Amino acid sequence: IARLGATTKGDADAWGLRGALAFLAGSYIAAGLSKVGSASWWDGENLRLALAMATDIYPDSVWLGLRQSLADTTWLTPLLAALTVAIECGGGALLMGSPRARMWAGTALVCLHLGIFITLGVLFPEPLLLLPLMTWPWTTRAPQVATLVVATATPQRWSDPVIAVAALVAAA
Repeated sequence: IARLGATTKGDADAWGLRGALAFLAGSYIAAGLSKVGSASWWDGENLRLALAMATDIYPDSVWLGLRQSLADTTWLTPLLAALTVAIECGGGALLMGSPRARMWAGTALVCLHLGIFITLGVLFPEPLLLLPLMTWPWTTRAPQVATLVVATATPQRWSDPVIAVAALVAAA
């Protein structure tokens, strides 16, 4: 790592973060590009069929009405499919950008995965954990969060973990 310009532990950590982000970015860009060449993806047919299958697989789901409505709305599924490709390709590319671009890309990709889970019932836990950890500015907010947690938390209360999580979310 020293040959690549990393002279301190912080520099080495930055290289590790960049490598992990490059791997994630490549994965999302490859997923988006694989959809670009598929005609059934652009006309929304793949998404409509997936929604119909999810409706059959999870008939007792809270999201059944949403799935059926989306599957029946022929004009919306091509738009959602195009948005998916844009988020995967664009978000993947932005993961290698500035910290602000990474934060927005990470947020968009987390929303994409939450939408996939809600509409199709498919959960991808790794990106839902890794994207916020690697793209949101936790380290720049850590002193503010620590001060807020110490100022608001009383020892021995059941709500201390809740306050800590709320403080992290508020500071991000």
